[in-house]
Amino acid sequence: MKKALLLMALLLLVLTWRTENAAGQRSGAGSLVGVWVSQTPTPWGLSYTRTILMPDGTFTKTAKAGHMFTWDTGVYTLGPDFIHFIIQDHEPKFYLGQPMRWVTSETVFFRFLGPDSISCEDRITGTRWTAHRLR
Repeated sequence: MKKALLLMALLLLVLTWRTENAAGQRSGAGSLVGVWVSQTPTPWGLSYTRTILMPDGTFTKTAKAGHMFTWDTGVYTLGPDFIHFIIQDHEPKFYLGQPMRWVTSETVFFRFLGPDSISCEDRITGTRWTAHRLR
């Protein structure tokens, strides 16, 4: 009987820890929800980007560089220091009469500079920028 009570207490402790840990992960993920703006250097000039991260794990991203305006939508997942985007749709499909080729996913590594400011890096291109959350 004593062993059964000890086992139940241990099980309850593990379940409580897992629930609190999951809640902490949700609150950390929730801390990135919002509208983020940035300016990023590109080969076509400075890109003005707006990324909207929604609580349901979907995103919309628009970017304007020179005469080009792009739009991506899809889903995102968060890791401890990265956001992985799976792009499900994009525009434009054609530019100057030519079909556009698009990546289907990308990963951005980040670290918080403050509650509404993150430092970002694309490790494939080596591009670094700062994004600010609009309030």
